[in-house]
Amino acid sequence: MNQDWEFKMISSGDNRPNFGPTNDSIHFIPILLNQGFELEEIREHFNWTKKSFDEKVETLYESEFLKKDERGIVKANVLIFTIEDGITIRKSILPVVQEITESIIARYKFIVSKTKQIDCLKDFDFEAISLYMLSNILLDDGQIENVEREYLKVERPLRGGKRYYAAYLGKEKGSLYESFGIYGNQMEGYEGFSLCRYGNQRWLPEVMKTNESLKWQYKDSLKRKELNIPVITEACNQELLWVANDFKPELLRLLRKYDSTLRKGYLEFTNSSQLNYEEYFIWLYHILYTEITENLIDRELIEIPEDKVSFYILQF
Repeated sequence: MNQDWEFKMISSGDNRPNFGPTNDSIHFIPILLNQGFELEEIREHFNWTKKSFDEKVETLYESEFLKKDERGIVKANVLIFTIEDGITIRKSILPVVQEITESIIARYKFIVSKTKQIDCLKDFDFEAISLYMLSNILLDDGQIENVEREYLKVERPLRGGKRYYAAYLGKEKGSLYESFGIYGNQMEGYEGFSLCRYGNQRWLPEVMKTNESLKWQYKDSLKRKELNIPVITEACNQELLWVANDFKPELLRLLRKYDSTLRKGYLEFTNSSQLNYEEYFIWLYHILYTEITENLIDRELIEIPEDKVSFYILQF
């Protein structure tokens, strides 16, 4: 209770919970169960009526955020990383983070060269789009399906008839950054295009203000030509995926090299008895590529934009 919590998920299409994962403090039921509290203790703490509490618990069962173990004890069935878990995880992944960082640095000039050949990016200084290219394309959005398909080799978890990864991640109270500083994408679809922002401060008021301004600027055909953010077409996206796929063999090689280390960390994780390795790893991977991103920022190969996030348009 001494930290804030964010709900995160990896999904596509209609694959998402059929309830508000943080509405009316419902998330504290799996979180506090995971910390060893009993259901009745949780109900009493929040002063919920038995009827209200039972409805919340039933909702969590239906969406498979809770389950009973072989002894009939109610357990959390969703990944939960506390702030303390994050500290332990960062230490455990340090060797693979360092090696992947060095692999990217060794390819840096090649990546810059290939980026300058991509039609929709050729007019941008690489520094201005370095967060987008080296973090989003090389490690996150351009790579996540490769990691799922070729390292994890399983489908996304099935929860209440929907397939998606889900997690509750702790963070310092009042922090301006998202949980664990994780970099991620937020996409908003409009007629004919999607406006996206990539970073770890996606919900700051000033970021949202810029987001709104860019949306209207792109909708105005006269002002659109003045837009100073990448507009990614289908053809451009295929070239970007080529850059990601070129790095894929090296990324997968290093994940496999450190597989036993990563699985050891999973076995030591307190919630591992309720969750499989794949669910644990997909969120660990987000922390991993975030740490790599921070390394590249420290090496001055990634420059955080003045807008605090990398904005771009998808038009396909």
